[in-house]
Formats: sequence, structure tokens, C-alpha cells
Amino acid sequence: MDTELYKILYVTLGGFFMSNRTSNHTLNQRLAAVRKVLEGESSVSHGARELGVSKSTLTSWIIKYQNNGVAGLKESHTWRHYPVDLKHTAVHDYLDNHLSQLECCRKYNISSRGVLRRWVNQYTNGKTLKKITGGSTKMKAHRKTTYEQRLEIVHFTLASDKDYRAAMAKYGVSYSQVYSWVQKYERDGYEALVDHRGHRIQDRTVAKLSKEEQLERQLKKLEARNQDLAAENYFLKKLSALENESEQ
Repeated sequence: MDTELYKILYVTLGGFFMSNRTSNHTLNQRLAAVRKVLEGESSVSHGARELGVSKSTLTSWIIKYQNNGVAGLKESHTWRHYPVDLKHTAVHDYLDNHLSQLECCRKYNISSRGVLRRWVNQYTNGKTLKKITGGSTKMKAHRKTTYEQRLEIVHFTLASDKDYRAAMAKYGVSYSQVYSWVQKYERDGYEALVDHRGHRIQDRTVAKLSKEEQLERQLKKLEARNQDLAAENYFLKKLSALENESEQ
């Protein structure tokens, strides 16, 4: 198959994957390389260099052999179907249960880490994990949120031991949104959750206000900040109480 055509099909056909591209190496060569690694006679790096393939290619052969034996190393020109439920479960095991890519591929008989990475990228960016025939399952898409909502979502996520899926279900946001907000909050505090887009327009509007109106706005901002600090202190106290309970 033409290389460029294969790349196009690989990217666009979300529910399929060609189980094995045509290889310049015979079945016996692939089998020998896999067995050497599994039996400790060679490393993945050394075996890949010997055959002139990438480490990811040899790793994918090992996964296929472990899942399907010698049959997994045979060349195939049929498109493979992965059920949507399997995709979701594999992605959640990787993101939430912290299984490695290799562990997920072995557990769910996924042909390569590249396939799993594509599913993870689709999921975290709020895209669709497609079925083969008819319909699809749409993950939570990015939606607009206020600063107060982002702060609440972060507090909820941290209080629930970083259960990102629970936050997604409760607030209707995407995994990548929740993850990004939590990372920003832990790194730079609550101010990192402020959306600074459009501030130049707001600044021009403020310049047209009277001194009394500008002062009133500043007071409201201070009140909002005090409320944020109070909410943060309350959250920290609750978190400390939960930690103390778990230690007892």
C-alpha cells in the first residue's frame, strides 16, 4: 500500500486499524527477535538495531506475540475493529489507573502504543471515539466557564483525590480542561485560573467610566478576591480534616 495513503487511512478511520503493515522481515525473523527479548538474550534497543527497525516496531511485535502467539506476528491486510467500550476502558485505565501504555496494549490486545495514544488524544481533547457502523460516542467537549466555576471544579477534583472523570460528569467539561485547571492551580494558585482574554477591550471600557464607577468596580474585585480566599481557606481546612481522619 502507498505510504501516504496508509497514513491518511490510519488517521481518518477511527474505528479501524490495519493489524500489520507489510514488513521486509519474515515471520521467522520477527519471531526470533521477539523471543530473544522475552528470554533475556537481547534488549529491545539491540534487537531493533539488528533488524533495522524502530524500538516501537519491535515492541509492537512483542505485544502481538504475547496477546496472540505466533499468529499475532503474521502479516494481515484486514482492518481491525476495536469496540468503543474497549477504547473507553483502555483510555480510563491509562489516565485514571495509571497503567503504562504497554500494560494497556497487552491487557486489551491493542496492536500498538500509537493506536492507544491516538485514542487518549481524542478523549482528552473532547473528540469522538468512533464506532465501526453507525453512530459514535461523543466525549465531553470544551465549554466556556467562569472563574468561579473553574475554582469550584478544581476544589471538587482535589477533594475527590483527583477524580477527573467525576468532575467531567458533574460539571460537563472535558478531561483536558479539568486536568489543565488542576495543574495551573497547583503550580501558580487560584490566580492562574483567571481568563485574561479580552482584557484590552475591558481596559478601554474602564477608561470611559467615572472615578466613582471605577472605584466601585475595584471594590467589587476586592470583595470577589476575599471570597476566593475564604473559599480556598475553607477548602484547605476540609482537606486537612480529611487527611487527619485517614491517618487515625
